[in-house]
Amino acid sequence: MVDIQDSDRSIVARPRGRYRRALMISTIVHVGLLLMLIFYYYPEQKSAAKSSVAGQAKPESTRLPNESRSTALAMDPEAAKIRASIESQIDASSNKSNEQKLDELDDQLERLERSAETKDIEPIAKMIADVMGLDRNQYESRPTPVEGVFDANSAQLRDVQRTQDENGKWSYQAVMIDSDGRNETVPLTESEGRSAYETFEKLKQYPMADSLYRQLVMPMIQQMLEQK
Repeated sequence: MVDIQDSDRSIVARPRGRYRRALMISTIVHVGLLLMLIFYYYPEQKSAAKSSVAGQAKPESTRLPNESRSTALAMDPEAAKIRASIESQIDASSNKSNEQKLDELDDQLERLERSAETKDIEPIAKMIADVMGLDRNQYESRPTPVEGVFDANSAQLRDVQRTQDENGKWSYQAVMIDSDGRNETVPLTESEGRSAYETFEKLKQYPMADSLYRQLVMPMIQQMLEQK
């Protein structure tokens, strides 16, 4: 893993760089939105889950290549509904403090742990991915990353680390991963880093939520960046 401050400056200097950075750092909001979608589609009975998924999920054979999905998604009413909900909640969350967002995330994570089992969540996660045209394996862990230059254009926030100096001041670094599994660290401001760090520490306590973040939230944010 390489710590390159010039990488951070180059990301900010790119077109839409500030939007990219803000979107990726808003981890609390996006994880919260994902859990809202999970609970929205989480039926009270397993039989309802099966019929719901069967009626809404697209068969794997009908999934389009990445470059063709944006057109199909624009015509998909379910995808439009999900995207409208996401955008609405992002706007609504802008008036909330990070403390409020973290409290709400805590409640949702505990609810996920209490009410859902992996075998029940899996078909719902697949349905959401299919409806939105997300590749759930896009940021899957790889034993050996692909060789080559780190691709900032496909990079997503995977973790946040912090260190403390001799004066007791905390420094935060984002651990970025590109779609080929290459890692790089990027320094964050204290305000950015603190809330993102606390979010990832919470996710680590809930393996199911951490897996959903990698499989759905990271590809979802990347899709939003590409369509911006």
